[in-house]
Amino acid sequence: MSEICQTLKEVLENSQVKTALNVVKTNLPETIEIQKELVLIEAPTGHEETRSKRYKELLKSVGLNDVESDEHNNVWGWIRGSEKKGNCVLLEGHLDTVFSFGDVKEIIEGADGKLHCPGICDDTRAIAANLAVAKALIDSGIKPFYDIVIGATVREEGLGGMCGMKWILEDLSKKNHIVATVSIDGPTAVDFYANATGMVDWDVIFSGPGGHAWTAFKTPSAIHAAARAVAMISDLCLPEDPKTTITVSLIEGGQAIHGIAQQASFKINARSNSQVELNKLNEE
Repeated sequence: MSEICQTLKEVLENSQVKTALNVVKTNLPETIEIQKELVLIEAPTGHEETRSKRYKELLKSVGLNDVESDEHNNVWGWIRGSEKKGNCVLLEGHLDTVFSFGDVKEIIEGADGKLHCPGICDDTRAIAANLAVAKALIDSGIKPFYDIVIGATVREEGLGGMCGMKWILEDLSKKNHIVATVSIDGPTAVDFYANATGMVDWDVIFSGPGGHAWTAFKTPSAIHAAARAVAMISDLCLPEDPKTTITVSLIEGGQAIHGIAQQASFKINARSNSQVELNKLNEE
């Protein structure tokens, strides 16, 4: 981490970088307008098509080369570097939001100047910010050493399980060596994570014969089985370092208060800063 901090300090002292940062500040009103436009293009996970098409147009408008998209609606463009050996750095944000169609109706500006709208932060701010970065690099004349890829990915939220990121990395790695990836996400510009946290989502379904709660008593209940499984999950011992987490985030089931549940389901979110520990957790 200290090496990263020292590198950032040296980069910020570079005169061209200072120029680029001034471009970002100057263009802030334009960036906000783009953010407001994009947030009104609803993009629930798995339905990012319209926002992806518009973002592709915006990537072209800031001057990126070879702007392309895939069959999943990931979209990206290039700032070519001087090395010319197929090495690249990916700067990415995700297109989808956690909100359903119809949730986004308007943008409300508060008395404090803050903008309020479902999805305006996570992750619409990131894809607007990445456009600002691309424009600043190009307008300030910075020639990077490695190629820089500015991208927007699909299916980050919910059971999308960051599939969009997986797909874009697979596509890029066919012809390039990916030196590093940088993703913008979250509510603030205060927290930075210099690692690659792995994540797995599970959708677990229990089924049983069902029956009346009185006359079919002792018939196995899907809810009872699911509840026992959740209790076992909560008792798993996880390492604090590397940080590893698991939570049962959604649970539902049953069909009537007087009925033995025929079906129950729950969803699990598991994460770790170690692929080894994540594999262990998956096995458990």
